[in-house]
Amino acid sequence: MQYMFLICSGEGSGPVRGSREFQEMMAGYGAFTQEVRKAEIMKQGAPLQSVDTATTMRVHGGKPETYDGPLAETKEVLGGYYILECENLDEALTYAAPMPLKSRQPRLARLRFGPSWKCMNTSEPR
Repeated sequence: MQYMFLICSGEGSGPVRGSREFQEMMAGYGAFTQEVRKAEIMKQGAPLQSVDTATTMRVHGGKPETYDGPLAETKEVLGGYYILECENLDEALTYAAPMPLKSRQPRLARLRFGPSWKCMNTSEPR
């Protein structure tokens, strides 16, 4: 089953880009990525650019409206994601535990994950 891991934190709560702590965090993600690739369970993953590069779209009256940045009510930002092929939730938890979540405010660094719907798996023929 494929699990999507969403890496979330409060905007500005993580290590400062270019700092030693940031470099250590990124090295941790590099090691994690190598581990899941070696285990041949990584299907996809990527870090996201800063929230100030985001665009939000809403549909109002059947017409799309776009806005610069995230939704105003957003308290957490998405920093990146992984899609891993795991046998079950227990295996997903085993891989989730060592992820290098960093925040100057520890309660703000979160990993949200869950299984994806098989019917929406785009890697399978339609």
